Amino acid sequence: MTLVEPRARRGIHPLVVPLAVDPVEGVTIGLYVKGEEDCASVVRVAGEGRHLELLGRNASEYVHRAIVEEEWRSDETETVVAAAAGAVGVSLHNHGAFKTSGKEFDVYVTTQIGKFPSSMEGLVRRHLKRDDVQSALITCDLYKSTFGEWGSSHAFVADLYNDLGRGEEARDAARNALQTPWATVGGDETIKRMLDLAGWSGKTVTEIKEVLETRRGPNAAAFDGPKSEKQLAREEAELLLDQVAAGEIESATVNQRLAECYMKAGNSTLAKFVMCGSGSPADAALDGWSAPERYTATSDDENANPENVQRELMRMKRRGCDRAEKLLHSVSPVRESETRKRHKVFRELQSLHDSQNSILSSMGTLLEKLEALKLKG
Repeated sequence: MTLVEPRARRGIHPLVVPLAVDPVEGVTIGLYVKGEEDCASVVRVAGEGRHLELLGRNASEYVHRAIVEEEWRSDETETVVAAAAGAVGVSLHNHGAFKTSGKEFDVYVTTQIGKFPSSMEGLVRRHLKRDDVQSALITCDLYKSTFGEWGSSHAFVADLYNDLGRGEEARDAARNALQTPWATVGGDETIKRMLDLAGWSGKTVTEIKEVLETRRGPNAAAFDGPKSEKQLAREEAELLLDQVAAGEIESATVNQRLAECYMKAGNSTLAKFVMCGSGSPADAALDGWSAPERYTATSDDENANPENVQRELMRMKRRGCDRAEKLLHSVSPVRESETRKRHKVFRELQSLHDSQNSILSSMGTLLEKLEALKLKG
């Protein structure tokens, strides 16, 4: 794994902040930002940046699970991941607690840390090995209720029903999977398999959404009323992201339109976040990279005069605000005074940059150590 700049988002899912990349496997580890209120999930990005695999609902649970996994896979003296997590790791887990519990890994993780797709699927397979189909299906229901917004949970259940010869239930589960964000369903093969099970093979994303819309009934509009501009904008944003996941369009071509949709839907923060993703390629490593240094006058600097220094600092600040203003103009008309708007956008972008650097600093080392441990195992 190689650390990357959080802003190096070109070529990956528009709502993901990259943290590290494996150029050999072609996968990226990052944070999936779904909205203003949602906590960013830890994901693995594959399929040319189009497909997401959920690794943890949040960074805390992901780190906690990684520490326990290290204890499970290694001897008592191996605490590389825990050491990398530092004080955070100590607050999350007491070393040795897993082995003294006597529980299986997936059971311990689910009961003591939180729910993870990989562990939930592991519990289902555990029941199936014992020929306990009923318990497996009950666990599947828990899996779907916990991760219902992730298509991978429905795809897993659809495959299970299909293996059990329960065709109608497999079809319904596959159709549920295709009503979630397609990026969360799985890779291209999984999407194709869900289309086949759903009976929608050969249909485009737009055609499938039209089918789903007609199933609301001919009088749906009369009962629900006309769709608002915000709702239509949200639906268009979902359509664009699903088309990217299906490989119908390139992610690099939708950023501006996607940002416009989020702005119309009333989510200006997400709109600006998407527009900030039009930067350098995601394989730009952090080696040698550092944040730009602030202007500092020296004794032999011709601009060392206090007035010149102040003028230079103001010029640099205005230049940054002007760039931020152009970004905002690309997705929304001007509604505030020039001065207030410039300062507001400048602060928001600076806050985003600071938070991304903080995330990178706290998780980068952990990702490298965890990957090294897995390769060693």
